[in-house]
Formats: sequence, structure tokens, C-alpha cells
Amino acid sequence: MTILTAVLLLFFFIFAAPSTADINSVKILSDNRDLILFSKFEYSPTGYVSVAVSSAGISSNPVTSNASQPADPSRVGFFLLSQELSDRYHLQLKFRPNPDLCGLDINNITVLFTFRDLSPPPHSSFNTSYHVTYPGNYLLFFANCNNQSLVTMNVRRELHNLLDDGTTTTKDYLSAREPQPSDYFRFFLMYLCFLGFWTKLCFKNLLRFMES
Repeated sequence: MTILTAVLLLFFFIFAAPSTADINSVKILSDNRDLILFSKFEYSPTGYVSVAVSSAGISSNPVTSNASQPADPSRVGFFLLSQELSDRYHLQLKFRPNPDLCGLDINNITVLFTFRDLSPPPHSSFNTSYHVTYPGNYLLFFANCNNQSLVTMNVRRELHNLLDDGTTTTKDYLSAREPQPSDYFRFFLMYLCFLGFWTKLCFKNLLRFMES
């Protein structure tokens, strides 16, 4: 009985522990990419995306840039793009983006914020949370449409849907329609009960065979 209890507790902590798969922090240092894919997530009608940026800055590439043309902060920022639009504009990572196309100029995207919204130095930070009203798969991109400029920043993103059981509201960090950790635990309990019943039945049949 003690072994069975230990096994149950082990599976409980494995499958029922809170998920943090879609909370992530990353540091970008002197990056000249014009497009960075941060995440892909399927949102429900109660989906939210939160992005916090700190210690952000834009600098000119000392080798290839023209110092007389400073970078435009309104041409640098984060946006959400639906999977359908991503396929249409060939913005997935396996394709090379159109060099003449700025991600912030695509129609029907959701611009979360640009570097023009940053607080003044030395903090140079911004924090926003956006409610995704139309469910579906979305990609979170960062775009830098200033040619030959370098971006440095600390980024923390949080993607989640809200679960409401009628009494409490909790954050679900799994994409919509993905099985919940508690579902796996319930399946485990069902299989465990079936295994116990099958073992008991086999043991009874063995006793009957030995008695005969």
C-alpha cells in the first residue's frame, strides 16, 4: 500500500504540476535581424499575450550604416500575426522574408507596441497586455525595419488562456485544445483502476484453478 501511495504521488507531481512552457525571458544583444519569431500559440476567446521590454535600445551599425540617418523607433516593435496571414506572406522561418516588406506594414496584423512607446532612458522599458478576441493560432514577431541597425533589449513574454470553472479563474499556459495535465492524471487513475480489477480477476481465476 505504501508503494502504491508513493507511485500515485509521483504521477500527481509529474502531471499536475503547473505549466510554465509559455512564460519565457530572453536577452537580445546587438541583433540586426529584421524579423524575429518569438512564439506560436493557439488562443481561445479568453486568450492574452503580455510582453515586457526593458533596457531597450537601437544603435547604428558602425560598418555599414549612415550615421546621419538615425534609426526610427516607430519602425521597431512587436506584432501578432495569424497563422493564415503568415502562410500568405511567407513569414514563417523556413522561408526568407521579402526584403522590401516590413512586418509592421502588413495589413490586418495587431501591433502590440513600437519602440516609440518606450519610457525615456535609462530604463527604456514598456509593458503591455493584449486580449486576443479572435481565437486561433497566432505568431508573436519582433520587427526591425531600420536597415543595418542593431537592437538590444530584455524581453519577457507570457502567453495564456483563462480557465473559468465558475468559482475561480486561472491562467492556462497550454495552447487551446491541448490536453490539460490534470487530464493525464485522470487517465492514469482510470488505467490504474482497470489494472487493479484485472489483477484481482486473474488472481481469483488462479485460485479456482489451483483448488480444482
